[in-house]
Amino acid sequence: MSVDISYAETVTGWMAPSELEYLASLAEKSQCIAEIGSWQGRSTSALAQHTPGIVVAVDTFQGSVEHHAMLQGKPTSGLWFAFQQNTSRYENIWPLHAISLAAARIISRGPMRFDMIFIDASHDYDSVKADIRAWLPLLVPGGIICGHDYMRWGVKNAVRELVPNHRLVPNTSIWSTEGV
Repeated sequence: MSVDISYAETVTGWMAPSELEYLASLAEKSQCIAEIGSWQGRSTSALAQHTPGIVVAVDTFQGSVEHHAMLQGKPTSGLWFAFQQNTSRYENIWPLHAISLAAARIISRGPMRFDMIFIDASHDYDSVKADIRAWLPLLVPGGIICGHDYMRWGVKNAVRELVPNHRLVPNTSIWSTEGV
């Protein structure tokens, strides 16, 4: 792939280089991207650098249940501050500081729809299932929905149940409807 992920790789997060490259390559073909779960902006940066359009970055910036022990005793504004610092170089990111389901409800009231939706928020089965159900109606026909951590927590079961036409992207933990 001919994408430059060098800056995204400097941002704290768990996304592997092959995963950042895949997201960047999808972003090159996308005008309106929703990223559900942005953490400190690692994948957000790869998306924003490569899309000719916008990235709506949805996050509470409080971490998911699986992060609570890691974040205990740290300022509650820390993730939000880190995200802002890490993504300040991009003018095409629209942060939406909200719970995923509330954000989907707000957006569904207007005309905005997405040609790419990337889900990487809470990873338990019920949360992933709720995120897919909330965001899938906001995907344009022919758009791509994908997500991270396929083999972890409850992601695989929720995706198999609600997105039967998905594939696992080689050398990544990303599931995607691209190319199926």
